[in-house]
Amino acid sequence: ESEKSTDGSEKSTDESEKSTDESEKSADESEKSTDEFEKSTDESKKSTDESEKSTDESEKSTDEFEKSTDESKKSTDESEKSTDESEKSTDESEKSTDESEKSTDEFEKSTDESKKSTDESE
Repeated sequence: ESEKSTDGSEKSTDESEKSTDESEKSADESEKSTDEFEKSTDESKKSTDESEKSTDESEKSTDEFEKSTDESKKSTDESEKSTDESEKSTDESEKSTDESEKSTDEFEKSTDESKKSTDESE
């Protein structure tokens, strides 16, 4: 009976060791899974950081583009203003030329009348 008890005790010890081995194996797998999760989390954080950096660079580029567009618009406005002033100056010059031609015509007419008068008096 003592032998039977010893056999039962050894069997129980074997099962306990087997259970302990399985528990350790499970703990190792859990630790491996935790490590993989942490690695995945780190990669996700790295990806998020890169995305934020990319967003910042995109915003900076957009700001520079808007600044460039504003400067271009300002330059266009100044060019249009200059063109308007040039056209106004051209109009004034043409008006002056017309007045000068009119004056020349009147002078020639006056000269012709004076010549005609001189011819008649001779």
